[in-house]
Amino acid sequence: MEGKHLHVRCMAHILNLIVQDGLKEIGPSIKKVRQMVKYVRSSSSRARNFLKCVETQKIECDKMLSLDVPTRWNSTYLMLDTVEKFEKAFERFDLYDASDDLDLSKMASGMKEKFKRYWRTPEKMNKMIFIASVLDPRNKFVYVSFALEELLGEETGNVVNTKVEAYLRDLFAIYVSKYGKGSKSQPSSSDSSDSSGSGISQNMSKNSLRTKLHMKKQKNDSGSLGVKSELDKYLLEDQEPESEDFDILSWWKVNSPRFPVLSQLARDVLAIPMSSVASECAFSTGGRILDPFRSSLTPKCVQCLICVQDWLRQETKPICVEESLESKGQDNEEIILLARDT
Repeated sequence: MEGKHLHVRCMAHILNLIVQDGLKEIGPSIKKVRQMVKYVRSSSSRARNFLKCVETQKIECDKMLSLDVPTRWNSTYLMLDTVEKFEKAFERFDLYDASDDLDLSKMASGMKEKFKRYWRTPEKMNKMIFIASVLDPRNKFVYVSFALEELLGEETGNVVNTKVEAYLRDLFAIYVSKYGKGSKSQPSSSDSSDSSGSGISQNMSKNSLRTKLHMKKQKNDSGSLGVKSELDKYLLEDQEPESEDFDILSWWKVNSPRFPVLSQLARDVLAIPMSSVASECAFSTGGRILDPFRSSLTPKCVQCLICVQDWLRQETKPICVEESLESKGQDNEEIILLARDT
């Protein structure tokens, strides 16, 4: 009959698929039990401590803990059935075993020390990270202050928050001196004394003029009142509502007429990438290019090789070296070929 009767579905396999589909509902619980059994069985000392717990709880069972095969439902059932009988032993197991793994503990201690070396104290953290969050109109200092308090505690968080604000104001003052209008003292002719002899007292006019010029110089050195208050104005305004399609760069572009100096600061700060290639990578690349077989390359040639290699990797479309040679001439042939080989 052309082999129509040869194909019979495996009932055991179908049953396994059905049960496995049902076990997905309690998958996290089964995973925890499996890890618990694996932890006890992976060490002879833990197994002995577990047997002490079994004896203490006076549990009588001929079976011992067995690890299941996740793809076979019947082995999972046997594992759960056995574990259930030793439930009280697992509750007491914590008294005999503190779950300390000396190897992992040593490894974690080294990693923690490395973490503390760079991030242990807030002083080691670049304040530009917090300033970038302040320049997000959805956050400002309201969010940063709360986050610092949650991260470092109320007392330390307030101290760091004060330092971040002072750092931001110092940074803003530099931008005011660079981009602000009237950053240099330029006395106008209207500030000069009236030579018409209108009857104003000479001593009074000189003292008043001197005071006004001094006050104006201070204002101009620190920026005009309007420019200086840009940061305060920005911080006092309400936060922007949260939105998935919020574009922070577009927001600063639209609001740059209101914050001409602060928008320059935001543009520079927000342009800083959150991560970059480690500096060691550049040295490693240089070492691969300037190896013992290429020790006679000039510094300019090495620099060109590194740049060309970076450009080749960043191109979205594949670069045809032959076409590049024809269009650019043969002068750069050595550099391009070396970069491709590197």
